[in-house]
Amino acid sequence: PEDNASADLRMPMSEAAFDELLSHGLTFSTAPGTQYEYANLGFALAGRLVSRVSGVRVQDYVTRELLRPLGMTATGWDGSSVPANHRAHGYGRKDTAMPAEGLAKYQDDAPHEEPMLADGAWAAIGGIWTSPRDYARWVAFQLAAWPPRDGPDDGPVRRASVRETQSLQRFEGIDAWRDP
Repeated sequence: PEDNASADLRMPMSEAAFDELLSHGLTFSTAPGTQYEYANLGFALAGRLVSRVSGVRVQDYVTRELLRPLGMTATGWDGSSVPANHRAHGYGRKDTAMPAEGLAKYQDDAPHEEPMLADGAWAAIGGIWTSPRDYARWVAFQLAAWPPRDGPDDGPVRRASVRETQSLQRFEGIDAWRDP
């Protein structure tokens, strides 16, 4: 699938609705391995995999295994639990390339506050709420993976694994030839 604004609209999807979507099969925008194209569906499927293997929602697993060990106590998945005066709001216009649910009700083309995204089966695509302090902890965790070095790994994820998540990996094909 190709990535477009519909992913945000799928954030609140239930597990049952996600199962129904998957039951119809998936299509590809290009043949696999021939072109890179970002797709939120891949992250939603990865979240589903984590949930199935761990036996808990991906949100709970990530919170327990990654966010809390990093000291990110002001980070979570439910925006309604963030005090209203502490929320940064997104704004959008109706009839744009990136439409947000809820903007179609406006008659003008002025920017309007976008509705808060809901937590659901597609949570692994993003939609996490954090504070500046917790975000700084996340950035420090990412930066601490560099440079590669020996020594103890004291984070919730090995430094080498963190570096790997920062690298785009894609099979580029193989060239074969016969010497004359």
